[in-house]
Amino acid sequence: MYIDLSIIILFVLICLYFVVMFFYHKILLTREKKISFTCKKALEEAKDMLKDYQKEIEKSAFNIDILNDKIEEFENENKFIRSKSKHLKAQNEDLKNKLRRSDVDY
Repeated sequence: MYIDLSIIILFVLICLYFVVMFFYHKILLTREKKISFTCKKALEEAKDMLKDYQKEIEKSAFNIDILNDKIEEFENENKFIRSKSKHLKAQNEDLKNKLRRSDVDY
């Protein structure tokens, strides 16, 4: 009788242990799923932000290329204007010299 009772108690304790372990692992699994979901969501948000930043960087790089082209244009125009200015100054000096010579002749 005691042996039968001890076997039943042991069986009940083993069943109780398995039930507790089942719920414990179930709780752990739900926590892990929640953490995994939040990590996936954060990762997706980070990917979206990176895509947006990449688009902005590409747009900025394009704008920089345009600005570099404009700077080159202005530098070339500046060189042309300086050379033209030097040429006009030289012509002006020549004309002044001619006027001075012609004034001396009278």
